[in-house]
Amino acid sequence: MDLSLSSTDKSRAKSPLLIWPRWQIFYYLLAAFNIFAVSLCLHSNHLITNSYSQSIETNQMWEQRIASYTTLSELAAAVNAPGNDVFDSHKVVAEAARMQTAVRAFNTQLVQFQNDLQSAESRATAAPLLQDFQTISTAMQEMKGEEELIFSDLNRGQPDKAGARMATMDHKYREVNRALSRLRGDVSTIQTNLLTQQESVADSMGTIQCGMVGLIFLMIGGAAIHGHRMARQMEVVARERERSVGELAVLEERNRLARDIHDTLAQNFIGIVTHLEAAHVVVAPTSNASNLIKTARELAREGINEARRSVHALRPQRLENGGLNVALDTLLQETPLRARLNIEGKMRALSPEMETNLLRIAQQALANVLHHAGATSVEVTLRFEPDNIELSVRDNGKGFVTGQTQRERRGFGLESMAERAASLGGRLVVESHPMRGTQVSAHIPCVVVEGRGEGA
Repeated sequence: MDLSLSSTDKSRAKSPLLIWPRWQIFYYLLAAFNIFAVSLCLHSNHLITNSYSQSIETNQMWEQRIASYTTLSELAAAVNAPGNDVFDSHKVVAEAARMQTAVRAFNTQLVQFQNDLQSAESRATAAPLLQDFQTISTAMQEMKGEEELIFSDLNRGQPDKAGARMATMDHKYREVNRALSRLRGDVSTIQTNLLTQQESVADSMGTIQCGMVGLIFLMIGGAAIHGHRMARQMEVVARERERSVGELAVLEERNRLARDIHDTLAQNFIGIVTHLEAAHVVVAPTSNASNLIKTARELAREGINEARRSVHALRPQRLENGGLNVALDTLLQETPLRARLNIEGKMRALSPEMETNLLRIAQQALANVLHHAGATSVEVTLRFEPDNIELSVRDNGKGFVTGQTQRERRGFGLESMAERAASLGGRLVVESHPMRGTQVSAHIPCVVVEGRGEGA
């Protein structure tokens, strides 16, 4: 409990208490973490699904490329065929023309595949395949050169020499096929690497999901343990509130008895003494009636003194050990809530009636906080101004809608506090909003305080 003395601006007392209890913060954080965890799991599932879809699309694309690259083998066979068929057909010119047509088709297809690879894939992915295409092109040019020499030898009437070159041409043709085979092998390697990368991404996402699920279980377990501890603390707080409310009820009854004694017995005795003194004036001093009046007057004065002693005995004990500020400090130390007392302005002595009523207002306001507000923090401010004294009690509870009927307000003790403030010539102001706490303020004019203090 914090006790502070200051002279801050009046607006400070009007600002609402916005201190959230720790259990609310904990569960808000837990809810935020759960939302984050679920969102992360959904996002990872989305990434895995996209990765799987991309994997299918990529594999289909490479399968289509492998099928397209197979046409190069067919075109290479078409280039090689005229050099062999010429020995059977003996049509050198026709077979040479046929070879040139096949070579143009082969080169056109090869260039198309190279351009597609360069535009669709990264440099790192396309580099080994482009190297394979270069090897295929070189082997094809060498095979074509041997084939042209065969046609040239046949045109010069040298069939034996042409036949010897046919073996060399077939060797070059096998090199073309080996280069095409390496091309297909490199494509398979690329497919395997892509599949491995996608499996690695899926495994990473799965690991993240497992980790998040584990953290969620830990958070749930922590929440359960924290909730159990909070339940035990709430039981302690509830018992403390019941004790505090009971003490306040006893104090309220003591105050009621003091008021009744002061307003009935003491006033009646004063009236009796007044009448007896008037009777003593008109009765002869030496008569028996005068002696009886004198005895009755002494008894009445003794009754007045006894009534005053009773009222003093019923005065709040907290005020016996110090002023109102000490009594408020002691009162807040006994509350189970987080509490703060502010004393603002220059302190001065107050009449006993003033101190008693202000303390009772504070007690009733704290009883309302404990019993109705569901608050975790309360702040009491006692402000001394030149012509006014203000006592305010603020909480961070659930609040209520102001402007209720008198019957509804009596359940919160507001009418009793308003009557106490009115008995001192002051007024009670209640400010409250749902979920934003409540402030109860008693404003008492100093003129009334000083007047009552002199007559006390």
